[in-house]
Amino acid sequence: SLFSRDTIAMATAIALTHDVFDAALLLGVCDKIVPGLLIGALHFGHLPCVFVPAGPMSTGMSNDAKSKVREQYAQGLVGREELLEAGR
Repeated sequence: SLFSRDTIAMATAIALTHDVFDAALLLGVCDKIVPGLLIGALHFGHLPCVFVPAGPMSTGMSNDAKSKVREQYAQGLVGREELLEAGR
């Protein structure tokens, strides 16, 4: 978690070091990307930055539903396709 956040912060800072931007729009979705973007943008306090939320991340299937599909796969009731679909 911290590694991915720091990698995003570093990538943001490196992108902003090229001195070709008048401002930056930072598009964030998940709880790892937004802090990383903020940390990277704070290295450039002179550059106006706007955080643009991309909306909530969809949760997809609940953990209980995924667990049920895994159990059904182990019992041979569903195939590999259904198992892979549940993992997305």
